[in-house]
Amino acid sequence: MHTHCFVIESSDLAALLAALKSKLSESTRGLIVLATSDNSWSMAGFEEWINQVDIPIAGGFFPGVIFGDQSFLKDALVVMCYDDPIETRIISNLSAGERAIEKQISGIKPKDSEGCNALILIDGLSQNIERFTDVFYRELGESASVLGGGAGSLDFTQKPCIFTNEGIVADAALIIKFPKKLSVGIQHGWQVAAGPHLVTKSDGVIVEALNYQSAVQVYQNEIDAYGAHTLDLDAFFDVAKGYPLGIEKLDAETLIRDPIKTQNDALVCVGEVPENAMIYLLVGEHDKLIQAARGATQMAVELNHQTASKAEWCFTVDCISRVLFLEERFGEELRAISQSLPDHLTNVGILSLGEIGNVRCGPIEWLNKTTVIGLI
Repeated sequence: MHTHCFVIESSDLAALLAALKSKLSESTRGLIVLATSDNSWSMAGFEEWINQVDIPIAGGFFPGVIFGDQSFLKDALVVMCYDDPIETRIISNLSAGERAIEKQISGIKPKDSEGCNALILIDGLSQNIERFTDVFYRELGESASVLGGGAGSLDFTQKPCIFTNEGIVADAALIIKFPKKLSVGIQHGWQVAAGPHLVTKSDGVIVEALNYQSAVQVYQNEIDAYGAHTLDLDAFFDVAKGYPLGIEKLDAETLIRDPIKTQNDALVCVGEVPENAMIYLLVGEHDKLIQAARGATQMAVELNHQTASKAEWCFTVDCISRVLFLEERFGEELRAISQSLPDHLTNVGILSLGEIGNVRCGPIEWLNKTTVIGLI
């Protein structure tokens, strides 16, 4: 599956699409298009274009996109062109629940020994994302090797953000399957600062009580006690972006949950937090986050070497909140990734609202504030 990739920037939709068309070769049979959700384009015009494209197209709108050592947050497309048609499946209406998801996913298990290797682009503000990952893994088991991320925008308002030739939709997951083995590396680099605390009341992504006390009050007290910041509930995310929650796991990095806002006395997170889980307050150091991105890349490269196949591309899913936390040093994170890759590979990817991945065909997880690297 031969590919070539490029990035285009323009606030003018007509100019953007003309530039895209000029870069396509006659051999192009499929497109993956990664777009910035912050843009000046007419969405009606964009949807009209994808409806008219005469080859398979798949993609989404994200808080940012990645090409090489650069990130783009506004009016940009990263385009991946394939000489073979791409195979896709849309899973619609995630909010309808597990049974509806299961019915749509059944039947996609591959017949060959390579298993299912897939990029998953998902509405990052949908309900039941973890029902989707659970069903996907249950249906495909240890044959699955995946990475992906959440589409959407930083205003945290759910809107259509996933697209194929059929149009732009919300509350959906897009599965893009690949014929070759995918090698995935995952790390986040956040460190424990306080805890653990017992989750005594939660409902999906809403954490209502920790240690039988208001979750917001416990969280605020822990941040204040740590001493570096004071949590102002009127500017919650400005401080909370640096203090994620970590769910304790055996023999692995903590599973991060990112508090994005409050709801009365509850914390609203990107990703579910189960009752009776033990959670910690985490903090980040710039150098350790950058090192974790390098480590995830090295992990993916080593796994690819073990497959005895030469990777054709690198796809990075990096949480947008890492950009907000690292600020001007985020470029160092992208350079750490590129410098850890074989010379022939270009890094492309997305800045996401949540990440999806599994290592060595293990459980597929919905992640936050994490770097996920895939080589294929």
